[in-house]
Parts: sequence; C-alpha cells; structure tokens
Amino acid sequence: FDALYDADASHPSPLGTYLAACVILGTITGRDPESLADAPSLALDPTDAAAMRAVAHDVLADPAWTPAP
Repeated sequence: FDALYDADASHPSPLGTYLAACVILGTITGRDPESLADAPSLALDPTDAAAMRAVAHDVLADPAWTPAP
C-alpha cells in the first residue's frame, strides 16, 4: 500500500499513478487493463506494472464497482 504513495504520503508514486490510470482507462473505454502493453519508456518494473494491471482488472470486474455518473 505504501508503495502507491510518494515519500510525502500525500501524492501518488509512479506506481500509484499507473494504477489510477489503468482504472480510469478501463472505466472510460471498457477495455481490460490486463490487455494493455507496457510502453517502452515506462519507468516501472514490468512485473510491478503487470501486477497493477491485474489489480485494476479485479476492481473493474467486481460487481460492486459502480463509477460515479
């Protein structure tokens, strides 16, 4: 959990920003975040990025997920 925040504990880390982007992209487009490929310049470890895409997938697949209108 702490890895999702910068050292100031207020702003997202690159990992937290990536997770948020995956959830937002999936919400807006309906695409499965796990189908996304990493950009060659992505500053995240590929394993961490894949884990965040999996988390975003799980969130979006949860029937309790209801985006704001």
